[in-house]
Amino acid sequence: MRGGLFLLSLLLFTAAVLKCSLISLGNLLASLLVLFVFLETGCHSSGRALLWSIVTFSLLVILSQLTFLFAWAIWCGRCSLHEPLWAEFIGFMIVETWRSPTVIYVLILQLLAAFTAFTELHEIRLGLFTWAASFLRSFAAAIELIGWYRLTISCIYLTRHYLLQI
Repeated sequence: MRGGLFLLSLLLFTAAVLKCSLISLGNLLASLLVLFVFLETGCHSSGRALLWSIVTFSLLVILSQLTFLFAWAIWCGRCSLHEPLWAEFIGFMIVETWRSPTVIYVLILQLLAAFTAFTELHEIRLGLFTWAASFLRSFAAAIELIGWYRLTISCIYLTRHYLLQI
């Protein structure tokens, strides 16, 4: 498994852990798919389709979250209302405090995941970004010493946790 793919899986898993919602479930499933698709089949057409869907999903999440934040700031900026239940279920967040802005962390993780998936797509097609590949390969080798099965077990545990909450 190449280092960028492991980093992509780690970024998606981290974004999934931050908040329990439908968006987090999508991130968790994408993380598991990256682990299993590329371990089983390598980089074939299904891998490219998966990477394109991750780029699209991440950019869609960023765009919809920013739209929700702007709409919330315009209509409910000064009021002390909580976010609606439907928005919480989907995974939209508001900035309640600047001490721990979880929404900013999620947006940065989604942007990094989209960039990493896009980089991996161009790595597959053209062989570009070899400077990043050597760093990511050594980073992935260090992380794999810990064991990717622990990441898989924790993904399965979190999936079970999500399903029990629904």
